[in-house]
Amino acid sequence: MKLPKRVNGFIDRYGKPRYYLRLPNQKPVPLPGLPWSPAMMAGIEAAMAGLPIPSATAVTIGANRTKPGTLNEAIVRFYDHDLFTNLGRAHQMRHRQKLEKFRQELTADNVPRGERQLHTLTHERLMKVVRAIDSAAGQRHLLNALRALMKFCRTAGLVQIDPTDGLKGKRRPSTGGFKRAGEDEIAQYQAHHALGTMPRLALEIMLNTGLRRSDAVLLSRAHIRAGVITLKPQKTRNVTGVTVTIPVHSDLQAAIDAMPTKELMLLTTGTGKPYSAAGFGNWFRDQCVAAGVEFRAHGLRKAIAVRLVHQGMTPHQIAAITGHKDLREIELYAAEFNRTVAAQQAMASLEKRKATK
Repeated sequence: MKLPKRVNGFIDRYGKPRYYLRLPNQKPVPLPGLPWSPAMMAGIEAAMAGLPIPSATAVTIGANRTKPGTLNEAIVRFYDHDLFTNLGRAHQMRHRQKLEKFRQELTADNVPRGERQLHTLTHERLMKVVRAIDSAAGQRHLLNALRALMKFCRTAGLVQIDPTDGLKGKRRPSTGGFKRAGEDEIAQYQAHHALGTMPRLALEIMLNTGLRRSDAVLLSRAHIRAGVITLKPQKTRNVTGVTVTIPVHSDLQAAIDAMPTKELMLLTTGTGKPYSAAGFGNWFRDQCVAAGVEFRAHGLRKAIAVRLVHQGMTPHQIAAITGHKDLREIELYAAEFNRTVAAQQAMASLEKRKATK
């Protein structure tokens, strides 16, 4: 069987097959599973993203030490269930962070909450815990983690009533999210970072594909065939399984062709290693500061959506490029643009009326 690209294998002295991923300027990375198995492919993706390699036979630590019927047992079982493992990596990390803190907190009688029986987790008690959190974002993240846990508990028959039903956190103020990159700022960034540099390539990738940074750092020349980028977005890989196909824009192709090296990975650190999503975000922020602009990586994703709106594309057409599952954000851009056009048309009509009169 032909091995995946950059994977080498051999049989060790005990007759066991072993496989390694070889990346530029890195030590060989041991991979789990057999060639083309889900475990090996997940390991390759993690290694290329600079993340820990998931084990093919991962065991949840402490599973045999949890008491039956407790919150701890429910959380441990949740981590091993499809409702958790099929989530995107970012959602898994956030849910785990919130649930671990939640179950380790001490109750009024100085006992970790995780050691309490699951049925003691009532709506009223959860409401007190949520309201004790100051920030709206903190409340929202904890509620999302608890709702995911309770969905599993209902599925597994551990609870009959979901204590998170009807539970709401603070209403977060509307901030507009990440600042959208304006056309003047984009031109300013391009003037500062010339073609042939990694900062310019990063901008052209984000601006002309609409990829999230978690996908941009994984983009390689292997994803480009006959002038088309084909990949599955990380965030929705296990949810919708949608594959996006994006024709390569001429500006992006020019930026790729101008790079002095022809590494497999398009975005790499100074040592030739792939970026993690967080590492790339921090690095790109520094490039924006150096260029004197205020937008960040996600602002370019908004910029391409607005450009497509201005070209008259429908939300579904735009989502085919950006990979949006929820069209509401795109519809907001379209509504804003339509209001602008309507206002221009209305004032033009008044001016025409004045001239005629």
